[in-house]
Amino acid sequence: MDKNRELHELLGHTTHIYAIGDDRELSRCSCGLKGYAVREICAKSTPDYASDPRLVLREMMKREDFDRFVGFVNGCNGYALDLIPVDIILNTTGKLRDMTIERLKGGYGG
Repeated sequence: MDKNRELHELLGHTTHIYAIGDDRELSRCSCGLKGYAVREICAKSTPDYASDPRLVLREMMKREDFDRFVGFVNGCNGYALDLIPVDIILNTTGKLRDMTIERLKGGYGG
């Protein structure tokens, strides 16, 4: 599964599974949309969490366990507010996205 899609689903968002049509068939999506709306809405519905780690942080900040998440990112077993290293925040290869998937699937450990 695409890691952006995996994180999107773990965060509780709907993932649109779509097929772009051609001259014989309309584009269609698992959400029920058909036609041009699929290209405009569904094809753009899953954010690229790897290229913009701020999207990951915005989603995680909505959660009650954000302080534990920050501690997890730092490798701490306890709580650590506002201490996410800059190299993780600026990384555009998916490091924070992948760490978040690991956390949401496996808990905090320790």
